Amino acid sequence: MRKMGRSIKTILIATCILVAGVPLLAVAFSAMNILTGSLEEEITTRNLQLARSLAGEGEKFLEEPENILGQVGDLAASEELSPAQFNLYLQTVSNNCPFFELVQVLDESGRVEYIAPQAPQDLGLDMSRQPFYEATRGQEEVFWSETFISPRTGEPTLTVSRAVEERMVVGYLNLAELNNIVHRVHLPEYFFVGITDTRGTFIGHSNPQMTLQRVNLAGMEIIRQGLRREEGSYHGPFEDQHVLASVTNTGKTGWPVIVARHAGEAFAPVARINQVFWIWGLAGLGLALFLALINIQQFVAAFNNLAAKVKKVAGGDYDLAMVPGSYREFNELSEHIKVMSNAIRARERALQENEEWLGTTLNSIGDAVIACDVGGFIQLMNPVAERLTGWTSQEARNQPMERVFKIINDQTGEELESPTVKAITQGKVMGLDQHTMLLTRRGKRIPIDDSAAPIKDARGNIEGAVLVFRDITEQKEMEDALLDNKNKIEKLHDVAIKMERSQSEEELYRLTVEAAEEILRFNMCTLDIVEDGYFVPKAKSSGVPVDGSATMRCDEGLAGRTFQEGKTIILEDIQKDAGARPVKSIYRSAMSMPIADLGIFQVISEEIGAFGQEDKDLAELLISHTAEALKRVRSEKKIRYISFHDSLTGLYNRAYFEEELNRLDTERQMPLSIIIADANGLKLTNDVFGHREGDRLLQEIAAVLQESCREEDIIARWGGDEFAVLLPGTDNQTAQKVCWRIRKACQDRKHVPIQPSISLGVASKEVKHEDLEEVLKAAENQMYTNKLTESRNIRNNIISSLQQALIRHTFEDEEHMDRVRKLARSLGERLNLDEGELEKLDILAGIHDIGKVAIPVETIKKPGPLNRKEWEMVKRHPEIGYRIAESSPEFSQVAEYILTHHERWDGMGYPQGLKGEDIPLLARIIGLVDAYEVMLRGRPYRPARSKPEVIAELEKNAGTQFDPELVRELVKTLEEEGEIESSLSSD
Repeated sequence: MRKMGRSIKTILIATCILVAGVPLLAVAFSAMNILTGSLEEEITTRNLQLARSLAGEGEKFLEEPENILGQVGDLAASEELSPAQFNLYLQTVSNNCPFFELVQVLDESGRVEYIAPQAPQDLGLDMSRQPFYEATRGQEEVFWSETFISPRTGEPTLTVSRAVEERMVVGYLNLAELNNIVHRVHLPEYFFVGITDTRGTFIGHSNPQMTLQRVNLAGMEIIRQGLRREEGSYHGPFEDQHVLASVTNTGKTGWPVIVARHAGEAFAPVARINQVFWIWGLAGLGLALFLALINIQQFVAAFNNLAAKVKKVAGGDYDLAMVPGSYREFNELSEHIKVMSNAIRARERALQENEEWLGTTLNSIGDAVIACDVGGFIQLMNPVAERLTGWTSQEARNQPMERVFKIINDQTGEELESPTVKAITQGKVMGLDQHTMLLTRRGKRIPIDDSAAPIKDARGNIEGAVLVFRDITEQKEMEDALLDNKNKIEKLHDVAIKMERSQSEEELYRLTVEAAEEILRFNMCTLDIVEDGYFVPKAKSSGVPVDGSATMRCDEGLAGRTFQEGKTIILEDIQKDAGARPVKSIYRSAMSMPIADLGIFQVISEEIGAFGQEDKDLAELLISHTAEALKRVRSEKKIRYISFHDSLTGLYNRAYFEEELNRLDTERQMPLSIIIADANGLKLTNDVFGHREGDRLLQEIAAVLQESCREEDIIARWGGDEFAVLLPGTDNQTAQKVCWRIRKACQDRKHVPIQPSISLGVASKEVKHEDLEEVLKAAENQMYTNKLTESRNIRNNIISSLQQALIRHTFEDEEHMDRVRKLARSLGERLNLDEGELEKLDILAGIHDIGKVAIPVETIKKPGPLNRKEWEMVKRHPEIGYRIAESSPEFSQVAEYILTHHERWDGMGYPQGLKGEDIPLLARIIGLVDAYEVMLRGRPYRPARSKPEVIAELEKNAGTQFDPELVRELVKTLEEEGEIESSLSSD
């Protein structure tokens, strides 16, 4: 039988202790609090006075450099001294003020004008980007910077700067003196003093290591209080010590100044008083308890004797004889117990008969039954109730119903009131909520369905209640499964709707992973999209490790197999699949499925066989929505791109540009500038090199515009060879700089047949009322004006670019052209040609083979014989050269000679098959001289010949390939002009 109540002996002893001990403790506690409070107030007051004194010392230390900088600044502003005298004065100031590591005077642009100590290499140094410069400029007050470690001295340092008219005086102040100020305070070992900067880093401390190591305690409460410029005291932990501390600030710089004392040392006198008090107090309390125990022992002995007899009666020994004791009250109580025992014996017999009948009835019922009395204490329960609750009937008897039958709400976890209470109080049958769970003795949760009814006697009085309940786990699991599937289908429906509305791939990836986390059970999942033959991670669940999602080839591992086969793969145990390559050994099962032909989706679990057919069906339904949405988004993105972009250059098209023009025509975007650009040489490039090279020229110009403009600028292809740039928030001067960058970028483009060249026009809208269409026309008109003005230079630049390309592309170097020019002029002069014809020969010498720039270089420089296709290609170069020359007024006069310089005297030449004197004279001259020079110098496919061999070859072909009269005149020219001949031979 369990023990009820508390021991009388214990109660009596406790009462004595309380009566004697509590007043003693109250007096001791109050006295100690008063003493401790007084001592703490006295200590913190002294600490604060000392902190203020130190702050004053710090102020005095800062006043002198401030005053000196003021004097230097006033003298610099007055310009009374010459530069040499002022420089000498500044050196004297530096020598007499050791606390200044460096003193500078900056000019109006922020550059070092004077410096002390002398450092010529620093004169002219731009200090305008230093933090102190902007903080000081235009201010009347001195600016004190944050502290830093000087690279010269390794000491804490700050800059003190003062603006003086257009100049600025800057001093680099060494703060080592702060340590000296702190060290001058003579304190016991258990005191310490510190000064920090405005970031909480010590710049002065009674322990020098704190300063040298740049200790920062900005997180400590006392330091934070000082950084807020709040003066006060603090009692608590500080630097691994329990301290009493006070803090104040320096006025100029706001540095916290802390004075602290170890609390253990401060409260030592109070601790000693406390120790003496407790020794004597406890001794007195012990004596009082000893005397009380003697009397208590006698009373308790008599009481225990009576209690032992009552215990036997309670155990069923109703024939117990009562022996009188020493106390009258105990004797009277013994007589009453005897009467009570006889009554209990009779009632017990009747109850035993009723319980046997009731037990037989309850054991035959299939539901669990628990009965309780009107007080809610359990009186009986059947075996089914024992099995469900985990309590035996014997253990549960006389236990409160709430202890044995503990029920909670399955959704909220909130403990519910037993229905028996309601049945007893309301006198009617009560049922449970549908979300009720029984919490068994071992903590297991069982869903139940129950009802409770009141137990009434013949007169209708309620004597208790009976509770009937049953386990509905299977029914609940079936309902939950149906509800779970319903929720998953609804979730997939909601996700499908969101995916239909989504406009970005990133949102689709996120929606897929979020939906998967709700409809599937796994430890991690990843979504990868194929890009350039690799899986690129796009989304992952929260369980993916840092190294668990990486780019990999789309033919590797489980992902590669899934993508190649185009079907879902479920692995019951990853560890048994050699090709799966799990990131961690704890991963055991996986489900991998393709996202159409776009990528793969994988889920991983730490359980073996975690994924079944239902998971596969749900996941494939989700991924099918993802795949369709991705295809739609990409298709829409492609359509939007095509509708707003030029397919050749990738720039915006004219429609988009005009839309942006209207959108940006707001006051907030003012000033708004427009650049109109026209590509030079596009027609020539198309005619000479073909439209593919013309397209390449346009792409080069587009690249030039993109690299020369800002990301927010709108660049569009305006027309065939015209471009437009919209520069929001850009004035005309800045837009002109952009034009300069565009021209510079064109000049830097090398190794292209025709160097990009652009004619530019710019106009700006400065105020809202201006018509943007007029601004656009102004930019366009300026572009056309510039194009006309620059046309001559443009054409010359294009030809020059082609000539340079010819030199790179062929064997036609400048030396070769120069030799051909000299020899052709000599032959022309021998033929008595006028100066105009001779100038044409000079031009022809440089550009007669200009058409070869359009022939592939591998064909031009082929070391062996050309095949038929290659030869046909080479034979086109006179026509190409003709078109190039025709495009320029300066060279159009020799275009006919370029076209015919490969015609032969016998009519077997190309491209027109002209014969004899039908071939223009200048073309015959340049063809002959060029052939002579080529044979004399040689080519990789033809070895060089001696001059006699070359002359013999020319004479051999006179009348067939060459004009015979010109061959004779050339030979005479070579013979008569020995210096030229000698020069040619030596070359």
